[in-house]
Amino acid sequence: MNGLEIAVAPAALASAAIGLCGVGVETALRCIDKTLMRAAWEAAGLAQPAWVAVRGAGELHSAIDAFGLPLVVKPARGNGSRGVSVVTRADEVEGAVAEARAAADAHGFIVERFVAGPLVTNDGFVDGRGKARVAVMGDVVTQSVSRHRVNTALNYPAALSVSDRAAVASLVERAAVALGLRRSPFHCEIILGENGPVLVELAARGGGSYIASTIVAAVSGLVAPVVSARLALGDDVSIDPSEVGGATLTFITAPAGVITAIRGLDEARALPGIVELGVALRPGERSGAVAFDNARHGHVVAVGATRDEAVARAAAAVAAIGFEVTQVPV
Repeated sequence: MNGLEIAVAPAALASAAIGLCGVGVETALRCIDKTLMRAAWEAAGLAQPAWVAVRGAGELHSAIDAFGLPLVVKPARGNGSRGVSVVTRADEVEGAVAEARAAADAHGFIVERFVAGPLVTNDGFVDGRGKARVAVMGDVVTQSVSRHRVNTALNYPAALSVSDRAAVASLVERAAVALGLRRSPFHCEIILGENGPVLVELAARGGGSYIASTIVAAVSGLVAPVVSARLALGDDVSIDPSEVGGATLTFITAPAGVITAIRGLDEARALPGIVELGVALRPGERSGAVAFDNARHGHVVAVGATRDEAVARAAAAVAAIGFEVTQVPV
């Protein structure tokens, strides 16, 4: 079983070697390489942004001319939003390309047409018969202060209309099947554009940051690690969710500067509904802009009878934490 993007291909290789069901090596590669992923979705006729794999300056400039600004630059392979940029000005292109190249190593990068709209996160499973089901769907809040649109909160269930939720689930489930997933969890992001949902990317694993380990069960009643293990073993296990409650994964943002003290962590952890809370910063370290997922300052996982209750509980925990900082010259 894999819990991280970097483990998807090794887990597929190991499963094949010892006779577990696994997702298969070819499917794993389609799920970790965005050029292969987008090509598979294109062949299946699924809604996604216009895109191009960039191998040289000519293709880059052609994409900029064709798509216009804003556009998205991202590594063909990578995880945790490292090297992903939303470019809104011409003078940001060079920096975005440099970051994407650094994160992608030898695998190159892609450029996509920017699609405006709310981001929707989805976790679910595909069984051995090729039936895919979204177990939990959440809406995502992202920072918009820079070209790095890092998530700041994921709230469950998504505050969408019944028709929008159905359209999103249908596209996600078809996307998982089109990549060849069988007996696997998946984590998929969608943009709900003005013409309907559009695929962003899909991982052949459960969502990180306590999504698979905690949030899926709190919202759907499906214990994701157990379901994933039983699928890998070839068991006949239900992947149909039931609505159980609400949850949120809210990220903590410290004020910019050098951290001198952090107070209120124990009090925040003791509040109702708080199941996970952590701060990555330590006194003496500098806080500031967040450019990718693993650079975030901290997190809170809260659950409740409803989405609104979970969100309110997370907000109370964040409010209980105090950061003392010393301002330093930029």
